[in-house]
Order: sequence, then C-alpha cells, then structure tokens
Amino acid sequence: MAVDCDDKTHRELRQLRYQIKKLKYQNARYQQQIDAATCASDDAKQQLDDARQLLDLHYVVKNKPLTLAYFPLLTLLLPVTLPMTIYRYLIKRKQRRKEKRAKKNKSSAKQRNLEKQSGKAHSIVLNAFWKLKEDREQEAFELLETRRSEIPDEIIPLFRSATASDDQTWLDNFNLFLSSLDKPIAVLEASEQPRFNRIRFSPVKAVTDGPKVSVIMPTFNCEDTVRYAVDSILNQSWQNLELIAVDDCSQDSTYEILCQIAETDSRLVVLRQTVNGGPYVAKNRALATAIGEYITGHDADDIALPDRIAVQMQPILDDPDCQASIGYMTRLDTDARFSWPTKVGSYSFNGACRIASISLLIQKEVMEFDLGYWDTVRFGADSELIARAGELLGERLVKLETLTMLCLDDASGLTGHVQHGISVETGMSPSRIEYRDAWRAWHQNTMPEDRFLPFPHHGADRFFDQPENMKVSDDVIKSLKEYT
Repeated sequence: MAVDCDDKTHRELRQLRYQIKKLKYQNARYQQQIDAATCASDDAKQQLDDARQLLDLHYVVKNKPLTLAYFPLLTLLLPVTLPMTIYRYLIKRKQRRKEKRAKKNKSSAKQRNLEKQSGKAHSIVLNAFWKLKEDREQEAFELLETRRSEIPDEIIPLFRSATASDDQTWLDNFNLFLSSLDKPIAVLEASEQPRFNRIRFSPVKAVTDGPKVSVIMPTFNCEDTVRYAVDSILNQSWQNLELIAVDDCSQDSTYEILCQIAETDSRLVVLRQTVNGGPYVAKNRALATAIGEYITGHDADDIALPDRIAVQMQPILDDPDCQASIGYMTRLDTDARFSWPTKVGSYSFNGACRIASISLLIQKEVMEFDLGYWDTVRFGADSELIARAGELLGERLVKLETLTMLCLDDASGLTGHVQHGISVETGMSPSRIEYRDAWRAWHQNTMPEDRFLPFPHHGADRFFDQPENMKVSDDVIKSLKEYT
C-alpha cells in the first residue's frame, strides 16, 4: 500500500531538488533583466550617435553658406513635386484603409454569423431546459424537435435521459448522447446508490507506453463518492499514471477507503493533512511530491471517461510544441440528469458540454519553472491558474472540443455551495466575482512570464487581494512545515 510514509531523507532530497530548480528559474529571470538592461543601454548609445550626427549636420549648414545655394533649385521644383507626393500618399492611405475595412468587415460578418448560430442554439437549449425544470416536458421536447436543425445532434438524447423514469431508458438515451460525441458506452451498476454513483464505462483499448501522468485528487468527507471517482482514474486506458489522493482531514471514512484501494493498486498514493486547509493547499502539497512528467487533476465526486487522459495526451504527443491541454465536461445531478446548460462560445461547443477547469493537463516543468502553484485560497483558484497558463502558453495549450468527464452537480461540493459557489440560476457568488476581479487586475499589470505564484501565497506577501471567506488560516500555513 502506498501511503504517507516517505522517509525524512527522501522528502528533504525532493525539497532540495525543488529549491535548486527554483534558483535556476530565478537566475534565468535575472539574466533576462540583465539582457533587457543591456539592450536599453545599446539603444541609448545609438540615440546618442544619432544626436551627434544631427549636431554635425547643423554645424555644416551653419558654417558653410555655399550649401545653401541649392535652395533656389528646390524652391522651383517644390510646386511640381509636392502635389504629386501628397496625391500618392493620399491614394495609398485610402487603399490601406479600404483593405483594412474589408478585412474587418469579413471578420465581423463571420463573428456575427457564429454568434447568431450559437445564440440560436443557446436560446433553444436554455428555453427547453427551463421548461423541463418547470415540469413542462411536452413543451420542452416540442421546442427541441421543431428546431432540431438548429441544435447539435446530441442535445435531444441528453434531454430525454434527463426525463427517464427507469435505468434502462436513461441508459439508452445517455448512450445516444455519448455516441453522438464518439465517446465510450456507459453501463450502470446494480445497487441502491444514486444513479450518478453507478455510472461505469465499457473498457477501451489500453495505452501502455507514454510519459507518466500524475493525477491530483483532494478529498474531504466524500466517502459516498470517492470510490467511483478513484476507480474512474485507475481504470483509464492510459496506464502509466499515478493518482495522488490528499485527504484534507476528513471526519468520515474517506481516508480508510483510500487506503483500502491503495492496497490493491500501487498507483494510488495516499497523503493526509493534519489540518483542513481546502483543496488548493492539498493540491499544492501533492504537486510537490508528484513524479509524473505531466500534471492533471480530478475531483473526488466526478467521473472521468476511460479515454480522458489518452485523449488529452494525444495533441501533446503529436506536437512537440504543445505543453498542455484541457477538455470539457457535462454536469449531472445525483440522478444523472443534465443540470447545467452553457452559452455556446468559448466555454461550450454545444450548450451541454463546458470547459472542465479540473481537467487541465500540463507539463510539470511549466508548473515548476513558469507558473508555480495554485493560489492559496479556499476555493476558485482553478480559473486563475488556467488564465495564467493560457496567456503564457497561447497555442501551446490546446482546447479539445470533446467530452472528458461527468461532473456531479450537488450542493455539498464547493462549486454548488449555496453562498460561495456558482449557480446556473444566479451565476457566480459575490466572493468569487471579487476574487476574479482581483487576479485579473494583477494579470493586467504583469507580464505572463512574471506570474510565478509561490506556495504558500499568503498574508502580506500576496500579489493580489482575496475575500475574507476565501482566506486560508495561519494555522494551516503553520501546519505545512510538517511536510517541508
């Protein structure tokens, strides 16, 4: 069983290696600053040389009157050459403006068309969703059927699964939804648990080669969901992985369940916090111990599709420049009913699947040397990290328009929290909005390569503010000394 029993020497060695890497990173940053200063110095020297040349020219004109003999000739030619010069300039400027306007109009027309199409699809999906919520099932499906040509094929079977009264009807329709997206087929375990907890997938072809991927999973009082969440990672087609589960001082049997599973699969590494610090403290601790070449995350109440890691690793294997990928998820309630429509656009490609922040899969070296850690807050730090990664990597972070996981929509989780979460009805909580505005302001005032976040990112050393209810206590920060 792989549990939290690394000896002191091993921990000190890992910490020393990290400190060396951090010093190398800082040295590289200082070298960049030196290079920039050198370039600035070279520019200043060039400007000084230019000024000297102008001064010499002024001296010649002032002290050699013979050179002024050319001015009468210039005066005679000026009435002829000046109008032609102005005319050519105006013609070229008009042509450039015309080309720029045509390019802008073409881009705007394309964008308006996309917005029009996505707006139609979103409006239809959203209206049908609310009709279902109001028990107007017949009206919802009449709307979807009459506007079928304007919405993706997978929407109607997903909605039909949400109204299923029995397991088989749900399974038939949900598998139509999955097959429309070219995803593996689902099965349901026979038990008394809620339907979402019983979702499993048919096996897919194993991928036995490739770099190791470290999957980080924070856990807290999740004894009802942690087993299927862990199984969905250990049953991935991508075999070369480790799952680091960090129990955040649970009061139920979560830790014991994790240890039981670890006895049967050595790829599961179980760590335990002595003080509850929230998921991002747990994730940062796991990041410091991860041995994989790539890092990704998974929540303790979600289900990863069996090909999730293989699908997300494919663009990285295909393109040496690619350093990260992110997939999409669909939110379902405990009865496995679709529960979260999303506007078609940058966050959703069909109105039903949206960006899964937890699915970010990224090269570990990018985290160690360029990004650092997740912010030291109680909730909401995934979005900040993804924004940092996206602006730093650009096209080297690939958005895969494919379903990679099923996420539980439940009030017991951080996302569904009544006060601090995100709601399909009311949107983001005030504290999340305040936090988002704070980190966005920091991003706007710093270069992407200068946004390395240390761990812990706490107290007076913080780069941007955080709401009071998101703060990690000093006791939690003190407890971190046990692991470093």
